[in-house]
Amino acid sequence: MPRARRRRRKPSRAGELRAERAASPGDYLTASEANDRKCLAFCAQVRRALEVAIAADCRDEALIELTILDVWPDPTTRRLRVWIGGPKDMDERKREQVLERLSGARGFLRAQVAGAIHRKRTPELAFELVSGASRPAGVAR
Repeated sequence: MPRARRRRRKPSRAGELRAERAASPGDYLTASEANDRKCLAFCAQVRRALEVAIAADCRDEALIELTILDVWPDPTTRRLRVWIGGPKDMDERKREQVLERLSGARGFLRAQVAGAIHRKRTPELAFELVSGASRPAGVAR
């Protein structure tokens, strides 16, 4: 009886591509990962949950004025990078303050995501704050 051939997995690119502040999802995702239908649907579901959580359930005034621009895997769906647009007139001090408040609300936002998705494990959230409500270069919808 012939032996079944096994496909070798490609080595993970996570080590070489894990930049602390990636400029865009295209910097660390391959074409197949970026176009994976289930992955994109999951990211869209998390994005909607975060939009509702910030708009309706969040009581922090500094976070209410933020908009969710995009959500992408970082590098897998166990950790998601969330691009958030802030006000256009944001200086460095206000940016640090908003990032501090986001890190303080991380547990609340993750709990809101957990209620909206149907997975065994809730993904970790990493935030990337962009000044202005426009999308950063390379972040496509």
